[in-house]
Amino acid sequence: MGTDQQTMDKPCPHGSTAPHWDNAQDFGKHDLISYYICEACGAHLSPEERERATAVAAEGVRIDDSLRKTTEEMLEGEKRGDV
Repeated sequence: MGTDQQTMDKPCPHGSTAPHWDNAQDFGKHDLISYYICEACGAHLSPEERERATAVAAEGVRIDDSLRKTTEEMLEGEKRGDV
């Protein structure tokens, strides 16, 4: 129960957006995107707002490189049965 309420209280990070062009002739031209639509909440974002939201969302998924194992470390662990 508490988890659902916590999820609803958090603002949408706008991590997944779709571009929108006002003119059909501009479709596919990145520099002529009018705005973006958040696929999660439906908010309309300017290109600048979308860029900021993407940067913030990317920071949230960064991992500590010190936690990564190299392929060699993984193979050694498998040989020892550490899996």
